Amino acid sequence: MSVALREQETSVNFLREENFMIIYTSDTTMMTKLNRLVSESPEYTVVEDIFDREHNLVARKYKAPKKLLTFRSKFMPVREMTEEEKRERAKGLLAYRLAKQRGESDVQEDPQGDQSAD
Repeated sequence: MSVALREQETSVNFLREENFMIIYTSDTTMMTKLNRLVSESPEYTVVEDIFDREHNLVARKYKAPKKLLTFRSKFMPVREMTEEEKRERAKGLLAYRLAKQRGESDVQEDPQGDQSAD
């Protein structure tokens, strides 16, 4: 039995004097994201798996450094691009990916987020 979509939740808990946080989630999308972080970073670990009566995984607890938690003061505006700008970005991204696949070391990311090969 899985957790109903509208009942899936995520909670982040930490104590002021501790340097870590515990993340509890029954949200399958959040679990996927956190599982990826566990596989990519030693800072994230799985603390506990929670199963239902039929032994299906329904929730998971993770542990991570509290310093990784951030809060934003506002939403970033969505940048509107013309079709021409989208085509140019797509060409630049393709060139970046191809250069990266070839192992070219002179591939850099510029401060505006565009990728280019020098």
